[in-house]
Amino acid sequence: MRRHLLIVLVTLFASTAFAENVIELRITGVEYAANGDYKSAKKYLCKSARLGYYTAQVECGYLLQSSPAPIADPIKAYAWLSVVIKRNGTDTAFAKDIKEAIISKLTREQKAKADLMAFKYIGLYAK
Repeated sequence: MRRHLLIVLVTLFASTAFAENVIELRITGVEYAANGDYKSAKKYLCKSARLGYYTAQVECGYLLQSSPAPIADPIKAYAWLSVVIKRNGTDTAFAKDIKEAIISKLTREQKAKADLMAFKYIGLYAK
């Protein structure tokens, strides 16, 4: 019985620490973006997104779509926005609008690459 209780307590502590970490990564990324440091913002927001934080997934996709070169990456933005759409959260309509704008600017080859990346990202991050 004590062993089970210990396992439950360790699991709760670990999941709480993990949740705080993804939130801190996102907050750090937002702060960098607000100060115009898009390279650092990308690092933190997209790491939080890869860890599954929905809000960071939205912001990572938007950052990759709207930032100046070399941060802008419409193919990865398309993939992240596909994850957001698949998760069907509060930002789904926003993600669909941005994704449509990206599609209108992609070549056929880029669209095919974006679709493949979106399929991979959905499998990895749309949980």
